[in-house]
Amino acid sequence: MENIEIHEFSTGIIPEILPDGKWISRGFKVGEYMNLTLPKVPHFLGRAIANKGFEVGKNRNSQEPTFVGRVVLSMSQEEPDYSVVAVVTSGQDEYGRSTAFYRYFFCAGKDNIWQILDWIKTQQQEGINPIFNPSETKEIGKPNQHQVTSKPEINLPTDWQNWLNIQTLPAIVPTELSDLQIINKMAEVKANGHPISWVYNVETVERPEQFIIIHPANAEVAASLAEIQKKIMKNSSTNISNNIDEAAIETAIKGLISGSKIKQEWIENLIVKLQTGQVTSEYLNNLFDNLGASNAVQQGNANAQMVRLLTLRAIFIPETLPEYLHWLNINGDGKKEDEKPKISLQLQSQLRNYQNLLEPLILGGSDRAFSQILGKKISVTAYCWLLKSQGSLWSKYSQKIKQQVRHDLEYLANSLLNKSLGQETDKLVYGNAIWKKLISWLKSRRYPCNYYQPFADLFSQLPDYELAAYFHQVSNGKVPKEIFTTAFPKLKSTYETIIFGLTVHQELAFSDHITILIKKYGRPVAVTVLIMLSHGLFFALGYQVGKFNSENITDGESLEEPLASEEILTDVETTTVIKISTEKMERAIDKFPTTSSVIQEIVRELEAEILAQNSTLVTTEEARLEIIQAINKIIENDVKLQYFGVIEDEFLGDSLKYMEAKKQWIAAIYFYQKNFFSDGFGYIEPNKKTADKLKCDVADLLEIELQIRPRRCADS
Repeated sequence: MENIEIHEFSTGIIPEILPDGKWISRGFKVGEYMNLTLPKVPHFLGRAIANKGFEVGKNRNSQEPTFVGRVVLSMSQEEPDYSVVAVVTSGQDEYGRSTAFYRYFFCAGKDNIWQILDWIKTQQQEGINPIFNPSETKEIGKPNQHQVTSKPEINLPTDWQNWLNIQTLPAIVPTELSDLQIINKMAEVKANGHPISWVYNVETVERPEQFIIIHPANAEVAASLAEIQKKIMKNSSTNISNNIDEAAIETAIKGLISGSKIKQEWIENLIVKLQTGQVTSEYLNNLFDNLGASNAVQQGNANAQMVRLLTLRAIFIPETLPEYLHWLNINGDGKKEDEKPKISLQLQSQLRNYQNLLEPLILGGSDRAFSQILGKKISVTAYCWLLKSQGSLWSKYSQKIKQQVRHDLEYLANSLLNKSLGQETDKLVYGNAIWKKLISWLKSRRYPCNYYQPFADLFSQLPDYELAAYFHQVSNGKVPKEIFTTAFPKLKSTYETIIFGLTVHQELAFSDHITILIKKYGRPVAVTVLIMLSHGLFFALGYQVGKFNSENITDGESLEEPLASEEILTDVETTTVIKISTEKMERAIDKFPTTSSVIQEIVRELEAEILAQNSTLVTTEEARLEIIQAINKIIENDVKLQYFGVIEDEFLGDSLKYMEAKKQWIAAIYFYQKNFFSDGFGYIEPNKKTADKLKCDVADLLEIELQIRPRRCADS
């Protein structure tokens, strides 16, 4: 019949054999074992021992051994799972102190504990007690051989099974049980597919939560374990049968906070165990707290080790990032810089070599922190420190955040144009949680929405002045002059522009109002106003001047193009453009800036007409959107045209998508022209038939009474 190999090793000691044949320990061989039948202890079995998976206590007068059964899972294809049984007995050292000594038996496979127990029973029947014995020499390559038998059928009585089902872990079984195979069977039933772990005849146990079944040595031990079980139920909701390499995790964290040179294995230990689900954020949080994290926050402990500990916690548990930033106390008030941020950045600089490994955690943390700026759980100053400081792990993702916000705002602008605003928020990077109030505001725009003021401040500091201008407009109804002129340097004498579908207005100083007066009414009026000012009569014109706000400014000169925006065409679909000749397409592409300018001028002229006829009923923004929607409806063929990012706000970040979008407009214009010309051109020139025709078609669709109707309209 087939044999199974049962390997073994024992606690490494320096033994002294006494004249009566007994022995005492003259010291332990730290990190070493004795009487091995393999060249070395398998790695994951060694880790289980280091994590106290077999650790129990023995009393000095204890006569009977304690048995610990455990399945050790391998995390590597190079090493199998193991079934292990440890036999623990008490012994003495040279000073007469009692301690526990272990003899481990193991074999490959996770379903073979019963085989080891069967072999132990066979040994006992032959008068051999397989306990720790330094006098019994074992040799490498000569494992114990056991003839494989069929697994004994053990049918637990129904009342036992019912009892097991209602027990919380660890289940404490009656002391009367004495059959190890029954104990093992109960562990199998209770484990329900998880790795088995049990201890028999235990007197004290270091980590009871690591076991599924515990058999107490006596009633006193049972009562003590019952109290411990209540505490476990109260304080932990985690599955105690998980094989967690706690020692490796704790070693990694202690190494990282020590200030010594970082080892890659420390980072990998933490990352791999998070990725594979071996540890949870809850587990790590408890571990960080055990090392002093919560106390450091509460007591203001700022020694270098605690700074590193809290920095690590913020990295590996992203939800603690707000507390970490608050604890750092970054206020940007210009006072002497605290040592805590310096120490934190030093550690982060060291960790930058492992940026790729840490990236999912860092991204998760930066996104979580970004959303909490609005709730003011994180200050803008602290978040900017996170994203801008040299050496910060988070600084790499500043540009990504800007791009994602731009994507979302552009998507909202096009959704508003297509009257689908708020219908498909799943396509937003930051989702409904951040943009819900903005979507609501974009639909009504009755009052400024100062909820987004933190974003205005944030993008003023990062900086991204276009985004800052957008959120200032949303929050305050106007944009500070410095922000506006920096965001749109091409707009030399214009006080408003459009970005992401929103008209933004520069905040006007008194001198700006005078400039507007000069442009609108000429220099004599402005001189008169100044004379009246000098005589203290300006109050009479207060009402009139107040009317010259930025919403009614019309510059006599044509607007220069607004600055380009990055990733503004993110949502443009790649669609096959209806074929027109290559020569015509190339010419239309060359003339596209003119086409864009003409369409924008049509929008401005019709906007003025609508406002003149419905000034109290329609806002500038509403009029403008109606016109753009009408243009799209008239020109669109089979392709959904994108106005923002193509006609307005030329996109420079993705040339392929921008070119595709331009060609869609060219094709649509080409076929629009073919409806009333003998041929199409794909471009529009000012004061020509296509421009006039389009203006009239839009006016007719929206029932706008044009003050001066282009004469060419009648020709169509």
